[in-house]
Amino acid sequence: VQVTKAWLALPQKKRTRWVEIRGDETALRLLGIEYALHPLALEDALRPSQRPKEERYETHAQIVVPRFVVHGPDETPQVATENVSIFVAGESLVTYAASTQAPAWSRRVRAELACSFTKLREEGSNFLAYRVLDAVLDSGAPAVAALRGSISQQREKLRRSKYSSNDAGATLQRIKCDLEQILRLLRPLARVLMTLVQDDDVVDHRYNSYIEDAGENVAELEDDIAAALGDIERLAEESELYFQRSQEKTIYVLTTVTAIFLPLQFVTGLFGMNFKYMPQLNDRGAYYLLLWICLIYTVLALALVWWCSSGRRRSLKHHDIEAA
Repeated sequence: VQVTKAWLALPQKKRTRWVEIRGDETALRLLGIEYALHPLALEDALRPSQRPKEERYETHAQIVVPRFVVHGPDETPQVATENVSIFVAGESLVTYAASTQAPAWSRRVRAELACSFTKLREEGSNFLAYRVLDAVLDSGAPAVAALRGSISQQREKLRRSKYSSNDAGATLQRIKCDLEQILRLLRPLARVLMTLVQDDDVVDHRYNSYIEDAGENVAELEDDIAAALGDIERLAEESELYFQRSQEKTIYVLTTVTAIFLPLQFVTGLFGMNFKYMPQLNDRGAYYLLLWICLIYTVLALALVWWCSSGRRRSLKHHDIEAA
C-alpha cells in the first residue's frame, strides 16, 4: 500500500501491525510522525554507513542490522551491504531498507506469516522483530560461502598459471577487502545481540534463547571469515615461496656455471699472458693434454652438479610432501 495520512488514519484491525518500507523516505518520515520516531533514529535509518546498533528511545526501540547481498558470477562475486532498520513501537513494527526490491528476508518472514497456527502469528511485535532480525542475519552465511568458493577457484587458477595470473591476485585482494568489511560489521552486531539479551524492553526475555542462537550464528560466521582470510594468507605465502624458489634456482644455476668455468678461465688467462719463457708453448702434446684435462674437469664438474641437484630435488619433494 501507499503510506499516506489517510491510510494511517484507518483503524488498525490486527493486534500487531508490520509496515515494511522499501526505499521510500517520505513514507518513513510519515511513519516517524505517526509513531513518534526520534529524529536521530530516522537519521540513522537513512544513513547508508551506519554501523549496527541498538538504541532505546522513550516511545520506541531501534535496531540497525546489515544485510549482505552477493552480486556477480560465482568465480568473481562481490558483496554489497545494505542496512535494515527495525523500529519497535508498542505492537507496531516498522522496517526500512534503501532497496526497492523485495529482499529474501522479507519473503521468508511473509511466507511464515501466511501459514496458519505459527508462533509468529501468535506472538506480538517483539517476536516479529526477532524473526526479521534473524532473517536479515541469515544473509551473511551465503555471502561468506560465495566468497570462500571463489577463493577455491582462484587458488586453482593461480596454480595452473604458476602464480602469474594478475586477475586472480586482484580478485583475491577484493575478496579479502569484502571479508574484512563483513567482519568489521559482525563485531558490533555481536554486541547488539548481547545487549538485546540483557534488555527486556526491546525483545522479551522469553526470546533470549532465540537471540543467543543468532549470536552463535554470528560467532560461526566470524570463524568462517577468519578461515577464509587464513586461506588467502596461505595462498600469498605459497605464491611468495614459489617465486623465492624460482629465484633460488636461477641463482643456483648462475653460481654453478661460474664455479665450473672459473678454473677454465684461470687457465685461459694464464696462457694468455705475454711471458718470454713458457715451456709448454714449444711442446706439441701440451696443447692436447690441456684440452683433455679441461674436458675431463668439465665432465666431472657437470656430473657432480647433476648428482647434487638430484639430491636437492628429492629433499624439496620430501619437504613438500611433509608440509602437505
